[in-house]
Amino acid sequence: MAVLFITISLTGFSGISAIDFFTHKIVAVQPGEAEKNSAAAEASKIKQYIIYACLVLFLLTSLILPLLINHMIRPVKKMEKDLESQVLERTRALNDANEKLTGAMNELKITQKKIIQAETQKSLTTIVAGFAHEINNPLTGILGALDLLELKTDAPPDLKKKLNIIRRQGFRIKGIIEELNRMNPEIDQTKLEVDLANLLEKLIKITSKKKEYKKIQFNHHFPEEEMIVRGNHAALWQVFEGIIENAAEAIEETNPGNAEIRITLHKSPDNAYYVTRITDNGGGFKNIEKAFDPFFTTKSRTQKKGIGLSIAYNVAREHKGNIIIANNEKGATLDIYLPTKENIIENSYKMVNAKP
Repeated sequence: MAVLFITISLTGFSGISAIDFFTHKIVAVQPGEAEKNSAAAEASKIKQYIIYACLVLFLLTSLILPLLINHMIRPVKKMEKDLESQVLERTRALNDANEKLTGAMNELKITQKKIIQAETQKSLTTIVAGFAHEINNPLTGILGALDLLELKTDAPPDLKKKLNIIRRQGFRIKGIIEELNRMNPEIDQTKLEVDLANLLEKLIKITSKKKEYKKIQFNHHFPEEEMIVRGNHAALWQVFEGIIENAAEAIEETNPGNAEIRITLHKSPDNAYYVTRITDNGGGFKNIEKAFDPFFTTKSRTQKKGIGLSIAYNVAREHKGNIIIANNEKGATLDIYLPTKENIIENSYKMVNAKP
């Protein structure tokens, strides 16, 4: 606007200067005084017209120019808004795509981990089953020979004592072989309807009365509705008992002063599984990625043979379920998934996205 004012002022000043110049020329050539006064008066009127014209031009331009500028800038502003909107939309779409890609990558990692775990477990099961079979044959012969030796009445007491030691160790090996055979999920088991809440209540009642677990607080919460699964009662009892005992041993080693095991039972979000959650404050797993490996054990987690969780995992698989473990702030959380009677599935590895 200032530039416009200066431009109009300079134009008016130039016009007035030109009028003054030509007025002097005209007045100089006029013969009489009256003619000179008349020429000067006319020149004065022209200068007034020029001043008025400049003022009118300035006013008109002041009114019209903003409208003109706004009319010219409006499309540019609209284009700018459109571009900003497109940038925001593209950015939002890119962020959504990145989130989906990240989710897909995480699911892929989980699936890959489950497949590797399944294949590893399958291979180990095959090896262990063959190993157990090969040991069982000569062991049967050894135990049979011991029976024949013990029938001899003339055997010295010292020899009989040593034979008894051999027999005890032989039956110990036989017990280990039976445990190894339980790792095979293809072993036929009689399956009946099992009330999970009833099974867990009895197990908690028996376990809590054991002398070594007197200091542990067992808390549980089960829904009033029946939660019936189809399975082998003894095998499921072994799964839950082994997990609870592992938790109790971990608590004894790491947190004997404030021992707590919490057991809850609920349905999965899709209502296809009953989930038994066992939580302890025993410090958690130090090598959680190896928790299901046969024979893997740490002093802080269990003092057993090291095949407890591996057997539990295989029993859950055989029942078309799954076990998912995780560490919490104070200890470990294990979720045991068992399908409802109406939702037995053939492939337990469809649960790769389930999380505790």
